[in-house]
Amino acid sequence: MRVGVKGATNQLGDSWAIFTRFKLTYQGFKADVVKPALETAIAGVDLTKVMGSDVKTKAQELITTANATLAGTDGKAMFDALAAIASYSETIDKSVTLFSSLSTKMQSVADYVESSEAAETVKADVAEYLGEVEANMATYTDAQANEAIEKLEECRYKLALPAGYENATDEEPVNLTALIQTPSFEKDGENSIEGWEGTTGYNFGNDATQKAALAVEFYEKDFDMYQDIKVPANGMYQVTVRAFDRYVGTAEDYAQYAEGTKSLAELYAKTGENEVVKPIEHLASDVNASTEKIGIGNETSYNTNDEIEYFVPNDMVSAVAYFSDATAQRYLNGVNIKVTDGTLRIGIRQADHKNGCGVIMDDFQLWYLGADSQKEEGG
Repeated sequence: MRVGVKGATNQLGDSWAIFTRFKLTYQGFKADVVKPALETAIAGVDLTKVMGSDVKTKAQELITTANATLAGTDGKAMFDALAAIASYSETIDKSVTLFSSLSTKMQSVADYVESSEAAETVKADVAEYLGEVEANMATYTDAQANEAIEKLEECRYKLALPAGYENATDEEPVNLTALIQTPSFEKDGENSIEGWEGTTGYNFGNDATQKAALAVEFYEKDFDMYQDIKVPANGMYQVTVRAFDRYVGTAEDYAQYAEGTKSLAELYAKTGENEVVKPIEHLASDVNASTEKIGIGNETSYNTNDEIEYFVPNDMVSAVAYFSDATAQRYLNGVNIKVTDGTLRIGIRQADHKNGCGVIMDDFQLWYLGADSQKEEGG
């Protein structure tokens, strides 16, 4: 048993609480004491909520037993019924949450069917399975609900594969970015890193305007952010991301770039024991910078050794603006890797950072070049 007093730290400056003389009284199994608590517990079990059929059956049995004790005067029997309901309440809550997740997953997959470029036969099979789940969900146990969620994940994976993806070539690669979770670090229009591992130390920006850019930054952090992907076929894959690495400050970063020093952060792709790595583009790199301000967000500039002024991003908003310039193709990083075991890890990492170092990234993409690709591995 734990007894105590809780308070909030956001009260007004003139607020306070005074208390004293805690008292604990043992009531035993007095029927007149236990009965109100049992009635409250019974009322708190909402059998109208969607839950596992096995869980609902057990909950109904507990309620029936509890109601029977209320008709008598046996306080111990009432207490046992109360304890049984309290003990089972967590199971009920978990089941309700599980079935809510199942409904959400069903809706997500159903919405995806509409936009999927998968083969029509795949879409038809998924639609049929959705109908089956909807028709039988009321009779599902928790175990069956978990199984349905797993199958719906498989359905979503199949929907992510465009029709004819197996015919990809170097000349006509197939976009499989849908296999990456939150490739642009957003979900339903909100910032998200769902699906990514090793994200300790990330940020989306320091205010609402910066967060609205929907990019990710690691500032003054060592990190290794990655995602493991099950790819549908072996062969050559290309991983790209818009990103830059700033060494200390803009001027210091240009000095590194001008000297040919690689950036600290790197894009990598790994399959089995094979890993392909490429340093991320420098922020202050002439091939990515602009000779004129883009005029979006906060920009800064640097002068080259030839006294040419270049402009570069200086916050999340301007970074995404530079990333989004399709004509200039700024800060585009990419590696090719040959997959032979159906598994692929993609990520960005940085070690031995210095004060002021920062990496901003957005828009991962995954392309399949086919089993017979003539492209070489590397970046």
